[in-house]
Amino acid sequence: MKETTGGYQPPEEKHGQNSEQIPVLPHDDRGRILWSIFKDDPEALKLVIENEARAFLSAGNRLTYRNLQQTAYGLKMAIHKYYPGGIPALKENLGIRTRRPYGSGKDPEIIEREAIEFFQREGGLSGPLLKSRERADLLRAIKNYPGGIRRLQTLVKIEQTSKPAGFWNPEKVEEEARAFFQNEGTLTRRMLRRKNRQDLDAAIERYGGMISLKKRLGIGTRREKPQNYWQDAETIRHEVQRFTEGGGILTQRNLSRAGLSSLDWAIRNYYPGGIQQLRLDLGLEASKYPPNYWTIERIEEEAKKVFEQEGGLTAQLLKEHNKRLYRVIAEKYPGGLAAINEKLGANEVDSVEELLNQYEGALQKRPMSFREFLQEKK
Repeated sequence: MKETTGGYQPPEEKHGQNSEQIPVLPHDDRGRILWSIFKDDPEALKLVIENEARAFLSAGNRLTYRNLQQTAYGLKMAIHKYYPGGIPALKENLGIRTRRPYGSGKDPEIIEREAIEFFQREGGLSGPLLKSRERADLLRAIKNYPGGIRRLQTLVKIEQTSKPAGFWNPEKVEEEARAFFQNEGTLTRRMLRRKNRQDLDAAIERYGGMISLKKRLGIGTRREKPQNYWQDAETIRHEVQRFTEGGGILTQRNLSRAGLSSLDWAIRNYYPGGIQQLRLDLGLEASKYPPNYWTIERIEEEAKKVFEQEGGLTAQLLKEHNKRLYRVIAEKYPGGLAAINEKLGANEVDSVEELLNQYEGALQKRPMSFREFLQEKK
């Protein structure tokens, strides 16, 4: 029997007990299985497909739509056409987990454990790496994790230090934090990172956060400012320069994340021209979008670009490719996403199943990417 591309080799024809239980399908001169021979005997065909799937798995492949598309297209088409329930049902019958347990995608402890296991196995933890290893389920779960993937990237490094398992607990965090404060005279996330104490920084976040810890240790959480301190424009510029010199990027969100909400409030209330003018005065890069940029016409223009590039305009696509536009549509476009879809004529988009069926038909004529298929379809 001929070997297919991608390292997958269909199982050899066996004689004896297995050959009596699992029918052997004939092949054409190119080694392709003639699945349709048994289309009138669905139970026999089901056994053959399961046998081929086991061989695919034993060759080191994961049973996914993408892997089948790339290395065993004939098997993929057979599953789609002849196996009741498709790939999910086949996985279930073969004892392969197809879905995360209900609620596990929002449990921080489960997400941490899976992230650490992935990090130890793959040597990294990033969105592109998770997608390339077909762990989109974990990537989606991480979006529910407090602090997201950046916080997890810090947490998993705790497991890579020389400290034994179970080293960190609330008492140990307080002990290490108190020693750090006595040595350095301060206890801030910026100083922890500067002194290469990311392990302690991550442990503090895991056990209640910095503000809670400082209260327990009796360390002041903020310095008292003189009366009317924030009403002086020169003072505001000075504080912003300290923030940017430390690597901060001047945005309202970044100021809030850095614990500088008072500075953000002062800029909005007491600095002439607000944050845009402050950027200009300090020679910082201007915001990507000037004031009043998002008109109705501009929103439709940007949405049309996404629709033409991605072949659709859904909340998921916008979140992946243009989060700002997604928020603007929700906040400023009358009728929201449904209305702009109707305006662009995108409300008649075929169902996903129908699109996949059309795509599979097109692949039988010639190889092409899904994006190329969508462009031709338009």
